Amino acid sequence: AVVSTQSTGEKRDDIDEEVQRDIYISMVRLWVMRCEDEVYNINSELPILEHMEKMRNGEIAPLKPPKVKAMKPFILVKSEQQKRVFGAGYPSLPTMTLDEYYDKELKRIVDEQNNADKPGPEPEDPDEETEESLAKARAWDEYRDTHKRGWGNRHNRS
Repeated sequence: AVVSTQSTGEKRDDIDEEVQRDIYISMVRLWVMRCEDEVYNINSELPILEHMEKMRNGEIAPLKPPKVKAMKPFILVKSEQQKRVFGAGYPSLPTMTLDEYYDKELKRIVDEQNNADKPGPEPEDPDEETEESLAKARAWDEYRDTHKRGWGNRHNRS
């Protein structure tokens, strides 16, 4: 009640001057702390804004995320015996032991480190037509001429 009357600027005779002074000092301290916090936030945002300005001016190129190859699912088993007994439950999902997985990952990491040092071949232009792609496109076109859409096995419909 004391703070709400003081914030509106009303003078009350029943409040001691010392209490009023403490309230005003507390309010000033609160606003000083809020201002310090805002100055800290502004100073922490400055490098970010400077970096964005450099990116807009073309001085710095934006970073592109690295391409990550999708991993195929597999089941890890503790031993070779578990691998033979349990399997995957269905044939399309391979199983491997922890040792096989470790060896495979180690080989992959070593290969990536070796390939990172060597420059790779020039990537082919995907828009460039080759003999194989032309033959495949012609074969597909001929197939589409003789097999219209929806002309499949329609006798099984119920």
